[in-house]
Amino acid sequence: MAALCSKYEVHPTQAGLWKQRLLKGAHELFGEKSSVRTIEEQQKLIEELYGQIGKLTHEVTWLKKGCDEHSLSVRRGWIDAKDPHLSIARQCELAGVSHSGWYYEPMTHNTKDELEVMQQIDEIFTACPMYGSPRITAELKRRGLVVNHKRVERLMRDMGIEALYPKLKTSIGNVQDKRFPYLLKGLTVSYPNHVWGTDFTFIRIGGRWHYLIAYLDWFSRYVVVWDLCEAATGRGGRCDTKQSASGCNA
Repeated sequence: MAALCSKYEVHPTQAGLWKQRLLKGAHELFGEKSSVRTIEEQQKLIEELYGQIGKLTHEVTWLKKGCDEHSLSVRRGWIDAKDPHLSIARQCELAGVSHSGWYYEPMTHNTKDELEVMQQIDEIFTACPMYGSPRITAELKRRGLVVNHKRVERLMRDMGIEALYPKLKTSIGNVQDKRFPYLLKGLTVSYPNHVWGTDFTFIRIGGRWHYLIAYLDWFSRYVVVWDLCEAATGRGGRCDTKQSASGCNA
């Protein structure tokens, strides 16, 4: 019966009902009245049953094609746990939904313990953005929290943060962009104020984010000038320029 149900995609419950009906009326088929049903009638009945099986197979195939047009959440809503004829596993198969996924309940971070761990992770990552889950786990344990690296890795993934490190193929530009010549190619920096370089980053001070920009002399590695501006103020915000001892102002 299991092989037949799998071949013709018929639910075992339905096949069991058909079997019960057959056993209940078997005496009419094979008893004294069996001669009433001729071979032609039996062949006709078999053809009708095969036709019903083929129709059900076609309907199941059509249903599976239509499932692709609906989102996963919509198809999960089709599952009826109280259906007396179709099991949840069969409904999930027809709807194209994972059986285990229908029972899955996403974990929330509403507990006080989870929020505390996430706050500690944020503080550690802000201070040391190069730390990954193992080093953050070690720091949390030093602070007295009982965690493992798998939990920290999951929380970091949910928070959308990861360790800062050089990634593969980060310097490949767009072939359609204009390429400017490198003006310092072959140049030897041999005296102060010959070449300056600049870069900026952002840091958190007192719970608020600030932009930090600095100009460096390539020869002496001396900070010519640096500037700190609160990120929330934008370009129009007030920035306190810190000039170097040399008096140079960028």
